[in-house]
Amino acid sequence: AAADEEAHLKAEEEKAILKAEEEAKTAAIEEDAIKLKVEEEETVRLKADKEASLEVKDVEKKSGNAEKELQTEEKFKSIISTMTEEETIGSNDQSCRSLESSQQEDSKSDNYHTLEDLKKPIDGVNWAKRETYLSDTNFKGTFGMDKETYAAMPLWKRQNQKKIHGLF
Repeated sequence: AAADEEAHLKAEEEKAILKAEEEAKTAAIEEDAIKLKVEEEETVRLKADKEASLEVKDVEKKSGNAEKELQTEEKFKSIISTMTEEETIGSNDQSCRSLESSQQEDSKSDNYHTLEDLKKPIDGVNWAKRETYLSDTNFKGTFGMDKETYAAMPLWKRQNQKKIHGLF
């Protein structure tokens, strides 16, 4: 009887060991499946980021030459306009002061661009912070809030807003 009981206990112990090994294998398989899923998601995200980057580079290449031509044309127009104004003003000091103050105002407004302009590369504009080059009025009209409120938002919300308006 003691030998039967000992054999029975040994069989139960072996069953428990086999069950524990089975559970460990199942847990390892589940853990591997989770790791594989995370890796797949990361691969998909990286692929999407790379495609977006390539699209941006392609657009930059296509618009780069046109943008340079437009900038050159605008510079020539500005020079011609300035030369015409200077000829009209003549030697009148008061008129000269008026021209200088208007040029100073123009240089202040040069810091702002329209939303459509900011969707293309612009020399001197930080690509990652294009929204900051909108005037306060255009910013509020576009994002529905002032710049301070926008800056206080979490990064992911700001990025979503930029995506909505084509600035990401």
